[in-house]
Amino acid sequence: MENTERNIEKNTALIFPGQGAQAVGMAKTIYEGFSRAIADEASAILGYDIADIMFNGPAETLNQTQYSQPAILTASVMILDAIAHIKGPQILAASKERGRFAAGARLACVAGHSVGEYAALVASGCVSFETALKLLQVRGRAMDEASPKDASGAALGGMCAILGLDADAIGRIIREHCDDDEQRCAIANCNCPGQIVITGLKADVDAVGNAALASGAKRAVQLSVSGPFHSKWMQPAADRLLAEFAAVALENPQIPVISNVTAQPMTSKDDVRRLMPKQVISPVLWEDCVHTMGDMGVERFFEIGNGTVLSGISKRCIQDKTFVSIQNLDDVNNLVLEL
Repeated sequence: MENTERNIEKNTALIFPGQGAQAVGMAKTIYEGFSRAIADEASAILGYDIADIMFNGPAETLNQTQYSQPAILTASVMILDAIAHIKGPQILAASKERGRFAAGARLACVAGHSVGEYAALVASGCVSFETALKLLQVRGRAMDEASPKDASGAALGGMCAILGLDADAIGRIIREHCDDDEQRCAIANCNCPGQIVITGLKADVDAVGNAALASGAKRAVQLSVSGPFHSKWMQPAADRLLAEFAAVALENPQIPVISNVTAQPMTSKDDVRRLMPKQVISPVLWEDCVHTMGDMGVERFFEIGNGTVLSGISKRCIQDKTFVSIQNLDDVNNLVLEL
């Protein structure tokens, strides 16, 4: 009986979007109507005014990886901070130390899509916002340095979202066109049924995308990224992150963090140190992550960050759950905690 009651109570997951979620104006109402502390801390750590880029753009600047990744993390943690102070402790409680949180009574687990996993670590109490932001700075630089470029510095890698085929079909096409060479092309994200992202050298990614269309895919959408992320090209970045995670102070997560790499819970700081560096060379198994959370008893998913894309693909993975997007101060104030 006790376990049943616990499962009913801990029925909420927080999910955090990744790169692509950024937009000019993100989290501005939190900054203006609640607190400037998180954004100001981020600017001090980064050495430039991230709030100005988030709120005023231009979009061309915000969309650059070096700015978009810290902006996405900062926006998510700004929203977390508002939830913790306005709606906690059912979902989240704020620590006395700014940028640290404690899981609320209803929170079963957290997860983030790619860069969103760093916000999930913050929400779990594993790392402080400051530590997560510094790790993300290292991650962004290391991924850029690992990305293949031509003699002029132009990017040779790319990514493409293929809609309408499953991972097995796309895997077969990759093997046929690229001799199963993961540096030429590989699967980067398994987002939801019928949405797979491939990564690798642009020429090969284009060829696989065209072959997928010829095999019945509905669309092949080139992504605005500067490298072949979540591929073997990123091994130098993974090595750098392994050293960085070994050096920083971590706490055991207070609640499970569902790993992009395994789609299973990370429950200790050793799990985090082992798996987070692998994230940049491994496919994001988001569809499996959503099913894992459902199997853990999650009935409602709160997307914490800009946009609704992550909620949209998650709904396609598991249809009988509640998804709520929390993007601004009105969303926080209107958040209904009762299921």
